Amino acid sequence: MTQFRLLFGNIKQRPWLAEFLSALAGFAYFIQSWNYSHTRDSVLDEGLYLLKGYLFLTGKYQPFQANGVETNHMPLSFLIPGFFQYVFGPGLRTGRCYAISISLLFFLGTWLLIRRLGGRWWAALVTWTLVMNPMMIKVYSLAISQGLVACLLVWIIFFVVGDDRHLWQVLLGSFLAGILLMTRLNMSPVLPFLLVYIFWRYGFRLGMWAAIIGFIPVLWGHVMYYPEIMVLWAKWFPQEITPFLSQWRFNGMEQIPDAMITPTIRIKAFFQGFSLHAFAWLGVLVSWILWPQEWKKQSKHTAIFFSTLYVFLFALHAWATLGGTHCVFCFSWYQYFFEIFAILIIVVTCRMWRWSLTPLRKGIARSFTVLILVVLILGSAFGVNRTFPAGLDNWVTYLKMIRVPRFVSGRFQSGQIELWGLIANKFGLLSRYPYQQAYQVVADWLSALVVFVFSGIFLFFIWWIAGKLHKRGSFNRYLGTHQDRSALALVIILLSVWLLTPMGLLGSNIDYYDCDFNIINSYETAGRKLSDQIPPDVKVFWWGGDTQSVLLYLQDVSFFPALFNANFSKREGDPVELEKYGLWNDELFQQWAGEADVFLIESRAFTGWLEDYLTTGQFNELEPTGEIGCRGGTSLHVYMREP
Repeated sequence: MTQFRLLFGNIKQRPWLAEFLSALAGFAYFIQSWNYSHTRDSVLDEGLYLLKGYLFLTGKYQPFQANGVETNHMPLSFLIPGFFQYVFGPGLRTGRCYAISISLLFFLGTWLLIRRLGGRWWAALVTWTLVMNPMMIKVYSLAISQGLVACLLVWIIFFVVGDDRHLWQVLLGSFLAGILLMTRLNMSPVLPFLLVYIFWRYGFRLGMWAAIIGFIPVLWGHVMYYPEIMVLWAKWFPQEITPFLSQWRFNGMEQIPDAMITPTIRIKAFFQGFSLHAFAWLGVLVSWILWPQEWKKQSKHTAIFFSTLYVFLFALHAWATLGGTHCVFCFSWYQYFFEIFAILIIVVTCRMWRWSLTPLRKGIARSFTVLILVVLILGSAFGVNRTFPAGLDNWVTYLKMIRVPRFVSGRFQSGQIELWGLIANKFGLLSRYPYQQAYQVVADWLSALVVFVFSGIFLFFIWWIAGKLHKRGSFNRYLGTHQDRSALALVIILLSVWLLTPMGLLGSNIDYYDCDFNIINSYETAGRKLSDQIPPDVKVFWWGGDTQSVLLYLQDVSFFPALFNANFSKREGDPVELEKYGLWNDELFQQWAGEADVFLIESRAFTGWLEDYLTTGQFNELEPTGEIGCRGGTSLHVYMREP
């Protein structure tokens, strides 16, 4: 231990080493961002932000325009990526370069903020934490609003929170909070929470100036787009508590509920969220259990601000997704808007954590550990946990297919049988359930077994290591106090989760959108082909799921913009009113098909009425594009109406 203390002391006395490690983390972060930006398939939201933003900036449509594009988010979420394309040219390549730039600004802001709040070594540790979170980098490498929001949040906190903040910095942070509200309505709580913090931390006079400056972009946006912008507020807030917004509600405003979303699906979405954000969740929980007894006044204000805002945003997004009717699996992706707060809570509190826990806090810590373990095991046994630990399905598939000796009435028989069949026969599952259901029941049981064994071994070693450190008092000299075994165990669990994240055990590194080739080239190739095939001044009917970005390569054509959001804009109601708000129903769908000159239909969407209509002999079929992206079914069928 003496040698370790000397080594640790020598390293700590070399601040340049911390800066070097941070710079190295920045380089690793950039390399990952660049790679993911070229190998991540595009998603619907990305295509919409890029396409709508460019159409807004070029004046073909305006935000909230009647009979135009559905402006389903605050205008800056479209105008900012649209501006980049207006300057550098439209297309997915520009969009991905924009995403990388925003992501690097987020990284820089995080480093500067943590460097001020915790010092150089904490800044180095946090930057490597970002590098070790590949799913976060993947999300931020797309031209969607998560990266933009996270970037704005970091710089808001950088300018407002900390010692020796100048007046102009606090006001700039407040202004950016107003910009954030005009970017995503779901982040609107940030501005009022920030203003409360400023009043609390800096006093009434500065708080009033911050409120005035912070609401300037909000007032600008609402004056520019009033009254149509009020529809967004009416969508978000329940009618029971906002009757004054009723004049902006209309029949068909609410999205048609997805009948496939069952309670089981909602629970699966919750477990996916835990798998991808285990470090953030556990970090906040550990920080609260070890909540300091002795504070610097400013640090306490900051920790309370971060904690309350994190809890509020978490609850808001859980309600909107897990309690929603159409995008429950957005629960995981939405947390990347504000996950940085979890890291900030750890940084602000950890240097003053209490290491001697009261019996109540020990009980809370142990109860939460047992509760998490029980929930994971039961979730696996009932088939709703498929993501924790990552690769769980692969492990279970391997176990199911292991061939074992036949075993009947306590005796081994000749031949072998797959393990799942042995279990199914032993418990009579094939006589009680259909074949596939019996197969799934065994898979669920094996999942529970894997989780139980993995978690049991993990927690046993954690508790054993904590006991050794507690007995030896290894950290007494550094922490200046004696540490409880429970407190040490909590910290070791958190460190273990942090270390395991890049390995994919707690946060999966691979998902549906990963490709093994440059997908930007596939979009540009398809775009050039369509640009050569489609003449100017025609009406283009696009229909599909995730290929909206291809439409950026078509110039001097018109669209049926309500279809950009695909089924997410389908409603039931009066066609005239729906079209006014950029929505559609079956009647409008068929009406627009009758008006279109050119049809671009994804192969996976080339079914039903549309397929029958396009194969009636009224249209010439041109050569389709190749596959766009890597998920299959995305080649575009091209039909042109005969003169």
